[in-house]
Amino acid sequence: MKKKAFQLILLPLLSLSLLTACGGKKEDASQESPVLNVGIVRADDRYSYEENGELKGIESDLAEKAAEIYGKDVNIKSAGSDTELYSGLQDGSFDLVFGRIPETQNALNSFMVSDNYGKSGLYFVTKKYDYTDSLSLLRSGSIGIMGSVKPISDQIPGISSFSVNDYTDIEALSRDVASGTISVGICGERDALSIISSDIQVQEMVKGPSEYYVAALKNDNELKNAVNSAISAYYDSLYSGTADTSEESILLPGEEENGETE
Repeated sequence: MKKKAFQLILLPLLSLSLLTACGGKKEDASQESPVLNVGIVRADDRYSYEENGELKGIESDLAEKAAEIYGKDVNIKSAGSDTELYSGLQDGSFDLVFGRIPETQNALNSFMVSDNYGKSGLYFVTKKYDYTDSLSLLRSGSIGIMGSVKPISDQIPGISSFSVNDYTDIEALSRDVASGTISVGICGERDALSIISSDIQVQEMVKGPSEYYVAALKNDNELKNAVNSAISAYYDSLYSGTADTSEESILLPGEEENGETE
């Protein structure tokens, strides 16, 4: 009888112990940071630019909206390169990153990616007053291509007729264009913005492929859904005409208001 009574007492105690253990796990989950840490590559274009010491532009707007949907405060940190973004995701410094990251970039294989939130055509890098905007204007010579746009380079009309050199440094590519080592260079818009000088100019490729930009994050479906919802809201605002388009005033160096380049 005593043994049976002991068992009856012990069972409720075990149940209480299990409930306490489960409650402990819930409490640990509640200790999750209330802040979403977002890395964004600092630049000087409509996607990311600095104003009064803070990053502004499309990417910071998307980060803030995603954090709001996700139910967290946002902490936006400036990064110098996409390599820094990926390192931050790996070591936990960043939960989410933006940087006009092309969806074809191999490094994205290690992360979740969002829907695309923007796109841009490719650009020719040429000597000053050389207005090449199509490979059909070139009869011969070699071409330099930045690694960031290499995955879509096979979609460039006529490229199979030329010798192609791969570049990882946009400054090296522009120097080789200026010296005549290569006939033209091909790069994305952000690289194009960074190299215009007295010796070099750029112009968008006619009928060329586009690169599409995505955000990257660690495996978190809830956060991915929040980011995609923010992107969807951004597109809705564009289509409805309610988006803040003030960043469109940022032009390519030498570009006039009518869209022409010197």
